[in-house]
Amino acid sequence: MLNVAWGMPEYNTFGTGEFLRFCELIGANPQIALNLGSGTTEEAAGWVKYVNERWGDHSGGLFWELGNELWGNFQVGIPRGSAWAERTKAFSEAIRKVDPNAKLIATGGDADSYPDWNATQLTNPGAFDYLMEPSSPMTQP
Repeated sequence: MLNVAWGMPEYNTFGTGEFLRFCELIGANPQIALNLGSGTTEEAAGWVKYVNERWGDHSGGLFWELGNELWGNFQVGIPRGSAWAERTKAFSEAIRKVDPNAKLIATGGDADSYPDWNATQLTNPGAFDYLMEPSSPMTQP
């Protein structure tokens, strides 16, 4: 399929099942970025449920990124301003319904270039566990 953000083919030959097996082989827990641009809350919750049914003791509690680099103009379907915080919260609520123990990582922007983005994300108390900025480690809100 065409990757609409980059205008090039996306072959998708390494899927969720292969990724989970790879994580098993190297002894790592998976961390998966959900599609908050053109995706839906139902798709995200379904993916969380799918992975939880196939990983470890099936109890959930994995790390999930609420999108990835969403502040970029190259992203598809991203609302701006306070609408973004509302979308983050809606996805968070859908995910927590299927996995109350999920560790949610909100997408932050570089603090020097996107301070308003981060401030908007931080208006969501309890909607996520961490805010990840591209150039720094995760921080808890």
